[in-house]
Amino acid sequence: MTRFTRAARAVATMAAALALALHPTAARGQNPANCNANLLDESISRSTATAGAGQIVTYLVTAVDRTLQPPGCVPGSAGCQVGCNTNNVTADFCCPGPTGDPAVPPSPLCINLVTNVSVPAQDNTVVFGVCKVSGVVCRFQVGDCPGPGDSCGPFPCTMPDLGGPGTATAAVTGSGTLDDGFNSPFNIDKTIAVAITTTTTSTTTSTTTSTTTSTTTSTTTSTTTTTLPSLCLARTPGFWGNHPFLITGSDPRSLDLLPLDVCGITFDNTAAGNPTSTTEAICSVGTDGKILGSQETQLIRQCVAAALNIAATTELGGDCLGAFADLGTIFDACCDADSVCTGATVPGFSIGDCITAVDAFNSTESNTVTFPFNPGPAKSGTCRASKGNGVVTTP
Repeated sequence: MTRFTRAARAVATMAAALALALHPTAARGQNPANCNANLLDESISRSTATAGAGQIVTYLVTAVDRTLQPPGCVPGSAGCQVGCNTNNVTADFCCPGPTGDPAVPPSPLCINLVTNVSVPAQDNTVVFGVCKVSGVVCRFQVGDCPGPGDSCGPFPCTMPDLGGPGTATAAVTGSGTLDDGFNSPFNIDKTIAVAITTTTTSTTTSTTTSTTTSTTTSTTTSTTTTTLPSLCLARTPGFWGNHPFLITGSDPRSLDLLPLDVCGITFDNTAAGNPTSTTEAICSVGTDGKILGSQETQLIRQCVAAALNIAATTELGGDCLGAFADLGTIFDACCDADSVCTGATVPGFSIGDCITAVDAFNSTESNTVTFPFNPGPAKSGTCRASKGNGVVTTP
């Protein structure tokens, strides 16, 4: 899950709210005066132990700041641990990365839970999740997700394609200091794995023996292996035009997909009014579409969206070129620097053929790879500003 929140400001606001919920205390000497242990614990749980590549597994993170261990023991007695307060606590939850190992912040597969909060030992328990619509970190409390239709739920993670059976590991990592009179540093490192099953194999062996004056033995063995297809995320031009914050920028969910080379143009921004903007390429329709002609405008639009789909899939651990056998050929013929979209003649591909083929890919909505966060809501202001402004992307 990276980048699950709507914006860095939302993360900071939620972190402050979480700090208050845990009754923060100011850093000072040993506190409580009789403490002798670090009893802050963050745990992670999963929804299933086995999943296929591309399937979604959900996770919950629970934080407990215990006062005594074992509970109810008498401070000062043998074996009784008394929890110290903790300061400067920072923690992140990370989904499995493309190799199966946990992603590492600031990966888009990670999301910040708290930053530099102080947590007293008061036996408080907080369960962390994410708002399903806004993507803000929540605690399953009333008012956490106030938007229409929004609610707090577990963190969703798309399981990576490992090319075969393996394990995918999610993690909660972080650090802090113990209020033990020495500011002793500590690390948070909790992981949990899911078995990834991507292949099924069946083997049949038959042996026949017949005897007359001689013996003949024949053995036939057949093995059939079925492997799940490569994974791909496909979204329409309209999606990318209204979600520029997923392409690049300061939003924690940004996948940092730029620069991208499409139709001989290096796209390096998403701003309105810029001729190397993906948003201009996608949203310059209507009046602006007459500048290059409707077909050229539409092909550039589809090619940019296809390039974003391919790049986003790679960032999220998939492989569109492996999932769609003809995609590489289509993209080279229609969207490359020397292709139909730049005016080149490519045998077997007209501009109409290219529009149809690339649009078919973008409209697949295959969802074999999904965003590990809620990508909404859409932000259409930049796209609207790109329509009818007289600026187009020209190969």
